[in-house]
Amino acid sequence: LTGLGLSHGRADIARALIDGIVLESRRCLRVLDEHGFPPGPIVAAGGSSVDPWFRQQLADACGRTVIAAGSDDPDRSALGAALLARSSVGGESHPEGSLPASHNTVEHHPDVTTTERWGEVAARHESTLIALRSRHDMSKPLDAQ
Repeated sequence: LTGLGLSHGRADIARALIDGIVLESRRCLRVLDEHGFPPGPIVAAGGSSVDPWFRQQLADACGRTVIAAGSDDPDRSALGAALLARSSVGGESHPEGSLPASHNTVEHHPDVTTTERWGEVAARHESTLIALRSRHDMSKPLDAQ
């Protein structure tokens, strides 16, 4: 955490953690886009995806619709990973019928203004990562440096 001071509390640290997850998700999607994976909605299931606020942050930061799979679909994450692997070896990325229908799916659409703000935050995040990488060999544990 950069900029952490004595005036910060648990809520600030929790928010920083969520922001980091969202920003890294955005960065990962950018890498997939750069490698030719077709952009599409984010299907979120399990973990923090049960929180509507988190899903909206993810939609806003990534500029994509987030579809929250219902709690009746616990295996969506594994299925998504399998579909990504399939498309990386030449298979269809979204074969028709590959995702079972959920009975309680919710969509979160990105807010353009908030997406722009997340873009500014992402630029600062990337600058910080570059600065940290230049100071530390990220391939070794910190205690070995």
